[in-house]
Amino acid sequence: MTPTIASGLLPHGKWATGGIGFDPAHLWFLYVLLVFSLALLPLFCYLRGPRGTRLAGRAAEQAVRHPLAMLAVAAVPVMVTEAVFGPDGITGGWERLAYVFPFAYGFLIASDARFEAALARVRWPALAAAAAATAGLLGWAAAAGPGVVTGAGPGWSAVQGLAGWAWLAAIAGFTAAVTARRRTGPATPRPAPARQPRWRRAAGYANQAVLPFYLLHEPVIVAFAWVIVRWHAPIGVKYPALVVVSFTATLALYELAVRRYRITRLLSGMKTPQRPVDGRPLQTGPAYS
Repeated sequence: MTPTIASGLLPHGKWATGGIGFDPAHLWFLYVLLVFSLALLPLFCYLRGPRGTRLAGRAAEQAVRHPLAMLAVAAVPVMVTEAVFGPDGITGGWERLAYVFPFAYGFLIASDARFEAALARVRWPALAAAAAATAGLLGWAAAAGPGVVTGAGPGWSAVQGLAGWAWLAAIAGFTAAVTARRRTGPATPRPAPARQPRWRRAAGYANQAVLPFYLLHEPVIVAFAWVIVRWHAPIGVKYPALVVVSFTATLALYELAVRRYRITRLLSGMKTPQRPVDGRPLQTGPAYS
């Protein structure tokens, strides 16, 4: 079974082959990340060692000196992989092997703050490249018609790879710039507020909810869509209704059935908080009061 599961990550591979019927459904992305983590573990261990640290340091130094060149060089593997192997209709039009590069880049960026500084410097060029590539894809799609994703040639896939990497770099660059400004704030410490601002509490709540929300949303959407698509109403009514109802139901499931219990937090990939949730201790059993 292992070779069959692993073959799903190969170019144009299938999740279910050989009669085994393995299909990760909407959790394919977590499956891909798990396999990539195991495959890249030797590389990551090397980069954490003395030689790897020196190598990553030299790369970070070059990134600070030539941030635009770094941005362009990092885009090449993504674009080439997409052009040669993509697109793939199973994974949202993206060749699944292309995900390995942003995954590895993320490890490098987290290993040295100079990479963040370089991204912060090129955030506006990255945003411009992302917007231009996206506009090109939209124009291409409008001219080619509905089958552009599955029927496009290497050119479409290469531009898609450029757009994807440029958007990631722009988001990371703007985030790094905001973080740097906060780190270099006024030298005189201000007294801590009695309570965090509402937006910060909302951001923290949403950050914790990301993975459980992803796990829950697909079956919830399918369940409600099974009912809503049968309505005698235009798509302009059914689609917003599906979005609102499924979002609300997924959020309620997360809050009432996942967030408040240790076991469900563990199964959903969440850390157990050091302090009680909402001022009350987490429950180990089904009861929560």
